[in-house]
Amino acid sequence: MFRILANSSTKQGQRVSSKLVQHNSPSGRLFNTQSPASASKNANSSASTILHDEEPPRPLRDFNQKKNKKNFRPYFQVQTPEDSAFKNELLAFDNYSSQNTTYDLSSESVTYVSPTFWDAIIGIMPIYRQLLESGELTSSRVQNLVSFLRNGLRMNRLELKKLKNKPDFDSSSKNNQMYEFLLSSVREVSNDLLDEKFSPNVSLTSLLIDCFRDMQLPEEAISFWSNGKQIPNLNEIFEGQMVLGAVLPILADAHEANFDELYPKYLELQQNVAAEHKVLHPKFLLGMIRVCLSNNKVDESLQIFKSLVNNLYQNNDGKTPLPHQKSNVTMAHLSFIGYCKNIDTADVFFNDAMDNKLPYHTPLQLNFINSYMNNTWEVTRDFERVKTIWIKTWNNYASKKYLPRMISSSFNNVFFNIFFQKYPQYSAESIKELKQLIVSYSQIRPLDEPFLNVLTSKCQQWRSLEVIDSIQEAYKTYNIEPTLVAHRCLLKALGSVDVPPQRIQQTFENLLLLHDANREAFLAPADLTSLKSATIRSPILDELPGGRDERVKLFFQLFKVYGPYLKSTKALDRWIASDIEQDPSLAVWYKSLGSLDVSKVNRLNLPRMKRNEQFRV
Repeated sequence: MFRILANSSTKQGQRVSSKLVQHNSPSGRLFNTQSPASASKNANSSASTILHDEEPPRPLRDFNQKKNKKNFRPYFQVQTPEDSAFKNELLAFDNYSSQNTTYDLSSESVTYVSPTFWDAIIGIMPIYRQLLESGELTSSRVQNLVSFLRNGLRMNRLELKKLKNKPDFDSSSKNNQMYEFLLSSVREVSNDLLDEKFSPNVSLTSLLIDCFRDMQLPEEAISFWSNGKQIPNLNEIFEGQMVLGAVLPILADAHEANFDELYPKYLELQQNVAAEHKVLHPKFLLGMIRVCLSNNKVDESLQIFKSLVNNLYQNNDGKTPLPHQKSNVTMAHLSFIGYCKNIDTADVFFNDAMDNKLPYHTPLQLNFINSYMNNTWEVTRDFERVKTIWIKTWNNYASKKYLPRMISSSFNNVFFNIFFQKYPQYSAESIKELKQLIVSYSQIRPLDEPFLNVLTSKCQQWRSLEVIDSIQEAYKTYNIEPTLVAHRCLLKALGSVDVPPQRIQQTFENLLLLHDANREAFLAPADLTSLKSATIRSPILDELPGGRDERVKLFFQLFKVYGPYLKSTKALDRWIASDIEQDPSLAVWYKSLGSLDVSKVNRLNLPRMKRNEQFRV
């Protein structure tokens, strides 16, 4: 049914993905203001495969053990001794663990959610602490807990994607509070493991590293692993294949994975397990692929990829692998898209993922596609190739109706970073290309606020008021209600062009009024930052025809009147010191803030907002 290429030269490797496994089946006006475009209505339902990457490593002969996927839960049932003094606590712990969810890699969604999921994930931690001293907290139970926490991170991330507006990082939103709880819990369990308060296993340890990676805390993941392997009783676990598979991609990203040291050890280990008629753990192979790719060793990475696929499909007695076993091949495939600097090879893997004809799922996960676009631009400087990736990916997302706002913001941000590197100056050519991109985007999906926000932010370098105004008109044309982010982006953009101070003030006042309308009690630091970008940190501050003082005075007047609406004053001293360090002339303004005349500043009625009485000028 499948065959493996016998040869893996670089040229042949450029087709490795599809051959490796063969299945038998002149104006600044940018927008058309007549009518909004419609999004594509073609949709394909995505597969409902469940990813259970919390499974412990198994020998190859067990890869095809049959399971009822419908009734499968991502936790291990653990026996509770009847005579245990902590029987009630153990049963409660297991009951909470059983509320865990399952995650589908193919659609990046959960396929089962207990109605008591969040209550259980909060309730399990106090019982964990009670049981920690009992000696009856087995590695399987702690593994269930960490799996629960990791899926909590996934659930929280999925809920964030559904939000119309992403909360500010320093806000007290439900999502931010839950993230802090999960982060604190993961850190607590990892510290308890290093303190040897329970006996861990490789799967549990690997999961903790995965959690740090999911939270984008690579330094903590590396520190956890480095400390663990130095503890005599834990060294064997921290150097186990599954744990190494979890940490190697992180080390590769941090440029701390030495290929010349690791690859010979990999070859030696491969020989040893082959002599015992065993295979290397797929997660370890995945980690080694990342090490090879980060060191531009494409041939070696393709050979390991062949081994990974061969182990899963050919040495499996013709039985279909389970979804969680396929996930390692999926992640390896995506790694070639996102991390291979041989762009022809990366293109092959990308196109095969688009074709959706492989025996494993290949969802176009955004972090890999963003990296792929950056690599393509860095290596080729060919904007047309980057644009092709952007359009193909959006078409793929649209066909699956996978169009959350956060995707638009992140994906378009990377793309337009590249666009404005290609076209750093405002010109007839650059504006023509931008218009064409807007048309292409609107033919796939309706223009959305994140898209316009990105454009507003990025177009600052053109210093064209006409372009900025055209983007602002588009919000009205396409019935897009500007959010707080949109107002902040506009403020920053106004800092790059010559406009009257009154327009900057009006934009800031619109931001304040929206805070009040949203029933938000305080301003966010991001509001003050955007105001600074329009005034005291304007890139054209010293080039303004009327001089710099007008904008500088405007900032300090608005800061004096509306600064008390900041929630916290803890960072004020640091902000002020930073401002003065960048522009020493501001020291005089800050010192004389108390005597600054603000009698002519319009004071808005903000009944839902609160003043911070600790604010002093």
